[in-house]
Amino acid sequence: MTFSMIGIDWPRPTAIMWTTSTFIDGNGIRRPVNPKVTEAPKGPINPATLKCACKSSCNRSCKCSKNGAGCSDACKCTSCTNPLNVLPDFFGQEDVRAKPCFHTWIKKQSRSRRPFDLRSTATQDKLLRLLLGLRSQDPITSKPTFEEFEDPDLDPDLFEWGTEWNNPSLSDEDQDSLKKKLFRIALGEDDSYPQSSFSFCAEGWHQDDRAGHCRVCGTCHDWREWHCGVCDKCTYGVTLPCQGCGGVSGSYFDSELGYVREESSDSSSDESSDSSPEASPSKRRRLV
Repeated sequence: MTFSMIGIDWPRPTAIMWTTSTFIDGNGIRRPVNPKVTEAPKGPINPATLKCACKSSCNRSCKCSKNGAGCSDACKCTSCTNPLNVLPDFFGQEDVRAKPCFHTWIKKQSRSRRPFDLRSTATQDKLLRLLLGLRSQDPITSKPTFEEFEDPDLDPDLFEWGTEWNNPSLSDEDQDSLKKKLFRIALGEDDSYPQSSFSFCAEGWHQDDRAGHCRVCGTCHDWREWHCGVCDKCTYGVTLPCQGCGGVSGSYFDSELGYVREESSDSSSDESSDSSPEASPSKRRRLV
């Protein structure tokens, strides 16, 4: 985007300008020299150290709630109102936190004036219909419409779940157990089911290694996007610097994703040449 001044189109200035020197790599991409990692923290902290000491309630500022977990006996909060305290009943298992997109959905529901409880039959039926792709008039026991339940190559866990759900001889107890299992697969941070998640933003399933959810922006995005803490917005490309400030993601320097300095086989030439990246951008190579 440009603006005109004295008959010349100038680039519109950004709110935060790059503060480091730069070089142009072999692909014509402008990169900072010795960049600073500005990526916001991605996920929840270690659950073993997760506890809060809220004085009034456990909502927006609560460390447990912000990390998708209910409060525990280790917390020192008083008058706890953490809506995630019911997660053990909801998931049918202890120590399962809400995935980021599900947590965002819960917060949106909690802001409405209508009573909201994850344990209510109405809420769970609503969630189950979303996860199965059913319409409001369809019986809750109807066959799932999403292809992930039909193709074992897409997700074997969902395919197995769909096969069990379609069994006409299921008892009410078996249905309830399967429902909670699907909630753990789709909505819970459960290492037993690492392949797929349900996105409320996209209203569909996605593979966990292909998409993610930004806890700051509250939206799902491509796995190659990351949130810059300086500019406070998501930017594309884990191996690309932020266009606003020149900061980089935490994966920028990873051995598989980042840029590293190549070692020269001729030590004498290294000593006689300028070793700065600006003078020798070819000494940096892209690993992917």
